[in-house]
Amino acid sequence: MNEQQLFDPVYFWPFVALAARYKQDSGDKDVDTFDMIEDTIGMWLPGTKVHRFFNPDKLDFTYAVEDNVQNQLLIVGLGTEGGLFDPGWIGDLSPQIERDEYWQRGGHVDFIKAGERVFDAFGDLIFKYSNNVVIAGHSRGVRVFATARKILRETGSIPRRVIGYCVPGIFNHKGAHEYNSSGLGGATIEVVNPHDLVDNLGWPLLQHVGSRIKLPDANAPITNKPVVGPLVMGHAYSAVHWNFKLYCEQSRLDRELEYLHKTEWVCTI
Repeated sequence: MNEQQLFDPVYFWPFVALAARYKQDSGDKDVDTFDMIEDTIGMWLPGTKVHRFFNPDKLDFTYAVEDNVQNQLLIVGLGTEGGLFDPGWIGDLSPQIERDEYWQRGGHVDFIKAGERVFDAFGDLIFKYSNNVVIAGHSRGVRVFATARKILRETGSIPRRVIGYCVPGIFNHKGAHEYNSSGLGGATIEVVNPHDLVDNLGWPLLQHVGSRIKLPDANAPITNKPVVGPLVMGHAYSAVHWNFKLYCEQSRLDRELEYLHKTEWVCTI
């Protein structure tokens, strides 16, 4: 994947936004009413195969794209969805520092356990492509950082790239040190969006890992909605997308900017 050799955080962003459309139909008029992901990726990457994992009790949807021609695997984690008292949100609200598991697992208990479930779900694929795996997620999708850690522990391989968009910290001080010093830190990028409150959640108990890219503020219309305010809407996919376009303009990433224009229909949510 990324045969165009675009900047990885830009290239994989539409795949992450696409995860939010996992309940949507592509409009191809077949009997599958949840095929937006499969049919869209079929257009982007012909010959690949999409695998799904969904834990309805935790609201954790994750999909994997297997490319056996290029010998690569992409794993994408969806962020939090639903209402404040739905399962995913309940797990978001506390790292559970009072539990032994917080110290044993090295951070946010529910996020880390969720990431380990992703490894268990896609284990066969991960072992098959362990030396060429890309992992990405938005918001609660940071759980795939725990997937990356388990990949290293179980296979001895570091994923080629781990990317988080608007993610909170997941590991405590000890867990973050282990993650960064193991080599995973060098493969990991966190994309920070202006006006986004989420990237500061859990601080100072939970630490960020890898390197960080802070997007410029494109003054996206969605962040100016007076009802909810910029600190909430800065977390929206649409805001990330508009700011990514400005980032590419300022960085003179012309091919990446063209790519974002072509995929805007997926990323404006």
